[in-house]
Amino acid sequence: MRRILPPVLGSILSGALFAAALPPADFWVLGWVALVPIFLGVRGRGFLIGFLSGLLMMFTCAQVIRSGVIYANPSFEGEPGWLYTGCGLFGFAISFLMAGMGEVQVLTGRKLLQMAFLGVLLEAPLLLVLPSHLALTQYRLPEAVQWSSVVGIWGVSFLLYLSNLLVTQLILSRGRSAPEDGMALRWTAVALAAVVAVTAAGPLVRVREEGPVVAVAAVQSNDEGTLLKLSREAYAQGAKLAVWPEFGGQILAPGGDTTKMREMARAPGTPAFVTSFPDGNAPLPHNAASLFSASGESERYYKRKLFGGEKNMHTPGTKGVSAAFGETPIGLNVCYDSCFPAIIRDTVREAKAAILTLPTIDPTSPHGFVEAVHAAFTPFRSAETGRPMVRADGNAFSMITDASGMIVAESGAKPDQVVQAEVQTSSSVPLATRFGEWFLWASLIGFVGTVVLGVREKRRMPTETVEDRLETFGREVLEEVGAGR
Repeated sequence: MRRILPPVLGSILSGALFAAALPPADFWVLGWVALVPIFLGVRGRGFLIGFLSGLLMMFTCAQVIRSGVIYANPSFEGEPGWLYTGCGLFGFAISFLMAGMGEVQVLTGRKLLQMAFLGVLLEAPLLLVLPSHLALTQYRLPEAVQWSSVVGIWGVSFLLYLSNLLVTQLILSRGRSAPEDGMALRWTAVALAAVVAVTAAGPLVRVREEGPVVAVAAVQSNDEGTLLKLSREAYAQGAKLAVWPEFGGQILAPGGDTTKMREMARAPGTPAFVTSFPDGNAPLPHNAASLFSASGESERYYKRKLFGGEKNMHTPGTKGVSAAFGETPIGLNVCYDSCFPAIIRDTVREAKAAILTLPTIDPTSPHGFVEAVHAAFTPFRSAETGRPMVRADGNAFSMITDASGMIVAESGAKPDQVVQAEVQTSSSVPLATRFGEWFLWASLIGFVGTVVLGVREKRRMPTETVEDRLETFGREVLEEVGAGR
């Protein structure tokens, strides 16, 4: 019982803390310590206990989210299956990380780095199914988001894993009297302070905004008539470009015929707008996005990353596209594309976009959890590329970010809203866009390097023979006898 109780309690506590750190609860500070209880509980207890504890943590996380106890205004509408799917897939990364922690007996400095690198590497396979990152807990922390312009979202996850591991080591080292434990305590405290200092220095790498200013709006509605009405209201307040949700043109463009939307864009008092619609491609249509303005319709972009059952409904695109809006190229992406850094990079590097637009329609879920987590990608994609992004969802949490990834306008969880802001463009190309997933590769090198160092340390350790063990045992027996015991 004493072997099982710590990992069980640690998993449940970490699951609750992690749920509160995630959007839409947004207690982001918990992301830096949420894994500490489960790390403490599973350390040294074996691969299997660690793996099962990770599953229990994410199941607890899903249950806490579904209950709504951590939300000020809970809403139980929507399909809870999406909630469990998201938590379950991220549970893959957490479970194998905890399995690795279960094999750790002594949390040395090398092991700290090794486990932090492993956490990042375990997020990478999720790109094949449904991307998710520990870093998403920090989308409202400017200092963390701005660092993603250099290290990408992977580097922010690394800082979080390292912080959780350092706090774990701080707790394990506290109160021990051995000299080496005192040294470990001091070095751990210094390392933790360094993580805090590095994160706080985020504004030092802020993207410079020196381009034209564009007044934009994100329109949140699922009704075509309401979309046009809200767009005109935004135009009356100065917006020149509006982004509608994904499939905002589905009824307006039957078979891909966009005549009606082109006429709407030419009408007085209507801003240029971006939305998506199924085109006439056979055998399966594309999910196409265009910019509609007084000049007509732009080149069409075809959604590249298809979500779930959409793979049976649409043909994916293959390249990034931008549309001319005066002298400002507008990048066209759609919904699920924003979960993949390479897709958004292509829109900037190859299509030369100055502003990113993202028509979106997320599945409804309890408390808007899925919609909020998807929205959390937006600040990171803006910071990584150095481009403002206008994300319009049909149901909840539409968002406008500036070139540094700061949220400048956002909607709530109710439909029929419009948010607008002025965003300044930038011609800067951050390191995260120039060199892609360089920090992910660095994590692979770092992980392999720490493993190799560990093997070399073991080889250098003196091997204790049977004679040595017998001699030690005999000496201990003689000492006991001499002490009269």
